[in-house]
Amino acid sequence: NNDVWLIETARGVRQRFTSDPAREFQPIWSPDGSRLVFGSTRKGVVNLYERPLSGAGPETLLLESSESKNASDWSSDGRWVVFDSQSPTTARDVWALPMDRDKKPIALAQAAADEADARFSPDGRWVAYDSNESGRREIYVQPFPGPGSRSQISTGGGALVQWHRDGKGLFYVDLGNRLMTVPVATNSPRVEPGTPSVLFS
Repeated sequence: NNDVWLIETARGVRQRFTSDPAREFQPIWSPDGSRLVFGSTRKGVVNLYERPLSGAGPETLLLESSESKNASDWSSDGRWVVFDSQSPTTARDVWALPMDRDKKPIALAQAAADEADARFSPDGRWVAYDSNESGRREIYVQPFPGPGSRSQISTGGGALVQWHRDGKGLFYVDLGNRLMTVPVATNSPRVEPGTPSVLFS
């Protein structure tokens, strides 16, 4: 079965982080590096669990529902975890789970198409994700938590989006398996994207 492991890069030492007979996967770091959120099938569908990096104490069940879920990012202020959830009626949708309140998720992108793999901007004001609503996967950005309209960022297909550390651009992989970069201006109610360019294949 799948488990979550830690690798100490300086020495190449590996440490097993989970050991449940169920499958655990797709871990994401808390902003301060003290905790991990990951998915586990120990109750059938994939639910979200949290555990301190020290390994002290059992995992905490963060979110349980009838739909399988995968966490994709944790906001820089530690207040939100964004995840996608598999719905029988609207395919994959993007949701955000508050970590400091009642832990009631809010929907960010919910349509008949697939929306997934969301990432917070470094300042937490925007969320980027991919959607195949147009017939192919493209990258979109919208205000977080809203309201506001979304902007299409990629022009020739896109997936696996990541923000530049300064929040002034995005990386993604296009349909030709090339790593792309695109500048974005986020000082207005709507993101203004520049022209994507190829970094390498």
